[in-house]
Amino acid sequence: MTRSKTMIILLLATCTIFSGCGLGYNETLFVTKNNVGLDADTKPPTLELSIARREAVISPTFEEGKTPPVLASFSVNVSGLPAMFAAVSSTFAGGDAALTMARLYDATDDDVNSKCSLPDSLDSKEFESAFNLDQVPIQHDRFGKEDTSKKLLEPGEVKPFLFETDTLFGIKAVWSGMTAPLPDTVRIGYNRKEFALAPVTMKGNPTDNEPNSVSVKMPSFLATIDNSSDLKTASSGKIKHLQYFATGEASKLLARQYGVRKAMAKRLDIISAEESPKFTEKYKKRTLDEKEWTLVQLSQMYDFLKERSEADPKDQRAIDLIKDLNQQAPPIPDKYDVILYAQEGNQTIKEVALSEKPLGLGNNNDPFKKALVYSGGLLDCAKRLKKLLVLEDLKLISSKDSTKGETTEKIPMLKRMELIEHQKYLELQSQGIVEKLNKEQAVDNAVQYYKTFW
Repeated sequence: MTRSKTMIILLLATCTIFSGCGLGYNETLFVTKNNVGLDADTKPPTLELSIARREAVISPTFEEGKTPPVLASFSVNVSGLPAMFAAVSSTFAGGDAALTMARLYDATDDDVNSKCSLPDSLDSKEFESAFNLDQVPIQHDRFGKEDTSKKLLEPGEVKPFLFETDTLFGIKAVWSGMTAPLPDTVRIGYNRKEFALAPVTMKGNPTDNEPNSVSVKMPSFLATIDNSSDLKTASSGKIKHLQYFATGEASKLLARQYGVRKAMAKRLDIISAEESPKFTEKYKKRTLDEKEWTLVQLSQMYDFLKERSEADPKDQRAIDLIKDLNQQAPPIPDKYDVILYAQEGNQTIKEVALSEKPLGLGNNNDPFKKALVYSGGLLDCAKRLKKLLVLEDLKLISSKDSTKGETTEKIPMLKRMELIEHQKYLELQSQGIVEKLNKEQAVDNAVQYYKTFW
């Protein structure tokens, strides 16, 4: 029997003692175990020198495959052989906190304002993990009979919620006396266990007989750790260790903070702008990939400054920056002046006539905003073509035949080559606008002012 299977069996036995037999019916069990280094144990017999991660979840499954949300991440970066030099980060969350962590992920604190309608409200629907059911769930025993002991927790009822973490960084030896002078357990390095046994609750009137009249939810919980060390010399050794542990409203609020989510958002394959000597000074100032900053976050920055300039007449800095950005923006037509292609089904694209594709700006006709929308539209179409042109049976509806709904049996090779060249042309057009914006001093000035609000 493997180590992971043994761990799960032991946990199931423990849970049965505490919670009866509702596991997977009215309770969610979520466990993880991490090891970086040496783990020697006699119960069960184990000896490993490894980087190991074990995860398990047992939760109820409702109609349409709906389950209470859980989330876990684990990242390790080892410098040399000793586990003492490992940099480890992990997250462990459930309920509203798990949904919030997944939705915001690596968004910085200023991005939260653009990703949720009520950024300061814990009751914002964007982060509500409760889901609705058409009918009241019914639990059955092994003989197919209804088992009321497994029913979901209803309003007015109380049930324990178990949430625990156990973290070791260093050396640990445990003696029980059963192994004479030798320890039962020896661990060297990093070792962490995370455990949650959460009841699942139900709210709604069973007599309503209306769709989505029953709401199901699990408590919110969150635990994160961010650890790094450098013990190469006794005089200059450093250890950084940060943990968060919260439930309920506190866990929901913590999950909204970028400093907490960083433990999950870390990527080992990307070097930060401040650490990489290959980045230019402009990249160091913006701290993000320039193209992504321009097409995504620069639009959010402009909307933020535009709102401030209109809401606060005393913010002359925002007013001047909006004026400079619009003056230095490249001229953009009101409609796309290139042929675009929309996806029609899984293997069909439709040619959009020039007169049929406005920019879709609504009442906002600012030159800077037009440039961003136009560049983004070209790039989206280029990505769509690049993805679909690999399909052998791709069909095309031309703008002339769009009213008839006719398609070719298969795009001829010559036309396919034209579309490939057109896809490259769209990318170049989009990049040209991006490069022009990046050269403007007004953009750098606006970014620096925007960052003062982070």
